[in-house]
Amino acid sequence: MCPHCRGSEGHGRLGALPGDARCDSCSIVFGTDRDNAVEITFRVHRSIRDVVTRSFCSAEPAHKTHVRVQRALAPGASVEITPALEPRRYRLRLHGEERYGYLDVGASGEAELEWKASDAPVERPAVATSRLTLTNDRADETRFVVEEAAWSDVALRPGRLLSFQEFRDLFSEEYLGADVQLAIGEQTILFTDMVGSTALYASRGDPAAFVEVRKHFADVFGLIGLHRGAVVKTIGDAAMGAFNDPLDAVRCSRAIHDRFPPGCTHSVARLRISLNTGPCIAVKLNSNIDYFGGTVNVAAKLQALCESWQIAMSAATYAAPGVAAWLTEQGATLVDLVYQSKALTDEIKVKQWTVYRE
Repeated sequence: MCPHCRGSEGHGRLGALPGDARCDSCSIVFGTDRDNAVEITFRVHRSIRDVVTRSFCSAEPAHKTHVRVQRALAPGASVEITPALEPRRYRLRLHGEERYGYLDVGASGEAELEWKASDAPVERPAVATSRLTLTNDRADETRFVVEEAAWSDVALRPGRLLSFQEFRDLFSEEYLGADVQLAIGEQTILFTDMVGSTALYASRGDPAAFVEVRKHFADVFGLIGLHRGAVVKTIGDAAMGAFNDPLDAVRCSRAIHDRFPPGCTHSVARLRISLNTGPCIAVKLNSNIDYFGGTVNVAAKLQALCESWQIAMSAATYAAPGVAAWLTEQGATLVDLVYQSKALTDEIKVKQWTVYRE
């Protein structure tokens, strides 16, 4: 989906999605590694009902409601407009370019604004009745565009779909192309790890230990799905899950420890859990859809700051809406820690929660 006109090019399968595309109308090339580049729709299967696909002209105004102003000016021309914009954020751009200024329309702001084609992008406050003067001080014709900066909040995007366990179960044959890096927005990554698994394999032998590991995975997978997350992969006796809502991930972490408390009789598993929130990309690893990026790496590294029945969450996860309040309701006692690594430029602030004590 073009980030400017939001025109789309349909592909029938996830595997057919290319790594980049060109929008001739907007004269830009864009890739799947940027947010909002892909939207997903589902259709009723033809065996149930045949729904006729209708194509519309890409310039139809009804399909471009986010564009509020579009004016082409000859060299040296100037025009004054009053677009009567509703309170929200708007993006200012020139056709064929990917540099953006912004108008924040609210209760207070500038009544008179001038936008020259040569201006560097800036953010400016405005009011609904602001007058905007467009000036083309370039040698060629230039098209000025004012459009809503926010995207539809009802569209289904990859981050929500790929972190939905039912999709991964029902459409397990779907995959990404080897050269596709698909931006999936902000995710909360959860890692679980069995404490003392090496001793378990040594004391019980590989077959018996594997049975215990597989049995505990069944419980962990079920709890991740129950809390609106998805299992991304397993690594030995560790599991990786992804959540769209950080609070779901924190609640799931508590539920996992509740499933394997000290003295439980159904499993010998003792787990530690780490959480981190941030942007991720989806890639093809072997035949599966895996998550990659700094957010994932940090989530895995935070395992070093927790032991049995503990949760180590980054400051980004703790700061997410609802998390701190829910932890207070749980009576959680949190310890402030810091994770440092030569591989990271900045230290990571961490909240450690001991759910159960041995």
